[in-house]
Amino acid sequence: MKRYFLTITTALLFVSNILFAKPNSPDTVLVGAYVSSLHDFDIASNSINADIHFWCLYDDENYSFENELECLYCNEFNLTGTSVEDLNGKKWFYTKATIDSRQKYVTTNFPFDTQKIVFGFESSEYTTDDFVFKSDIAGSKLDSIVLSQFDEWEIQNIEFLSSTTNYNTSFGDIESSLTTVPKFEIIVTIKRLSSWLILFKLITGIIVAFLISSCVFWIKPINTDPRFGLCVGGLFAAIGNKYIVESIVPSTNELTLLDYLHNITFIIIFLIIITSVFSLFLYEKGDEKSQKISGIIDTVSFFLFLSIYVSSFTYLITQHYQF
Repeated sequence: MKRYFLTITTALLFVSNILFAKPNSPDTVLVGAYVSSLHDFDIASNSINADIHFWCLYDDENYSFENELECLYCNEFNLTGTSVEDLNGKKWFYTKATIDSRQKYVTTNFPFDTQKIVFGFESSEYTTDDFVFKSDIAGSKLDSIVLSQFDEWEIQNIEFLSSTTNYNTSFGDIESSLTTVPKFEIIVTIKRLSSWLILFKLITGIIVAFLISSCVFWIKPINTDPRFGLCVGGLFAAIGNKYIVESIVPSTNELTLLDYLHNITFIIIFLIIITSVFSLFLYEKGDEKSQKISGIIDTVSFFLFLSIYVSSFTYLITQHYQF
């Protein structure tokens, strides 16, 4: 009887251990970075190059980060000076990475834009079942020389983040439905300096084009050559300014602040031409009343279009300016 009791007790303990056993927790890999250089920053080509020192502190000697570290958003990723040493009972991996990175800069608010430069790294061999990254916040830094490499930008913040990436695939592993891998990211936030000066330089042409076009309301409608010549000249000046701006500002699939400002200028100059045609039509009727109405239309149109232009510019700029 006692034997049966012991057998049943042992079986119950075995089953309970299986049912309530805690799964093995993944290892924690302490990962850090020292950004020693950010150079060849080019918004037009969505690129930047970097020199970054990496290190990892971990327990499992089977990890080989030299071969398993994958750089996201990179055209080239080269490691030099790699070493693996024992440090206080742990493995210490160190390397220097030279990176040619592709980015996705947002220029919708140009020249009041703030950009995020992102460097991402993942394990190409292991998942979060094996280990997770933990950022070495205390040791991760940005070299002071980087500040001098961004003379037209202000470095507002730098983050060293550890997270995960979920891939909605098992990559052929029939025992799994999806894959989650550890990820380490470096995010540098920069803001453009001298934004107002840049904006003034880029929109001076369209402002002058508008002012030239609006001067037609102070010329008698009967003088058609200077009246319509100024409008057409102003329109072509605005179009030429847009081509110049597009050669400077990176292209994007969205309308930027400068696109809106140019489009407003085109529309108002076109409306000035339409108004001038109508004013000329009234003036050529010859009677005093029609000519007086034509003069009133010209005066009112000048101040109306001027107020619309100024208010539109003010609204658009304040909407895109990042306070």
